[in-house]
Amino acid sequence: MSRRELQDPLKGTRVPAPPAALRERVLDSARDALRAAPQITYWDRLWTHPGLRLAWTFSVVALLTAHTALSLQSRHGVAGTTAVVAETEASVDEEFRQIVDLPPFDISPSAAGMAPENPEPLSGPDPSESQDRRQPEDSEVSS
Repeated sequence: MSRRELQDPLKGTRVPAPPAALRERVLDSARDALRAAPQITYWDRLWTHPGLRLAWTFSVVALLTAHTALSLQSRHGVAGTTAVVAETEASVDEEFRQIVDLPPFDISPSAAGMAPENPEPLSGPDPSESQDRRQPEDSEVSS
């Protein structure tokens, strides 16, 4: 192989031309498709049916009305509950209050008289002791 063939191995190849009758077949098919009546799908029939559109509109209005009525009723509080339900809620609330309301509990040592007379400071080891340990002995210095 020559150097020129290695640089452009596709130099002699060309894109094949489309068949001569292809253009005429495509254009004829497009003309036939445009002349034919459009096919009406199931969804098109549902969308254009006046009775179904009216039913859909009625259902949306009914849902909005129900939502508005229920939200306005819930704003008035416990007016719709019966006396039995209200009494049960009150008894449960009272039991819960008795469980939760505990007397105050002081956990500090001075509260129970347990505080020591002379408390030791809460600190680490004495710094003077640690310095004494680090100083070399005389025998190590002289060696």
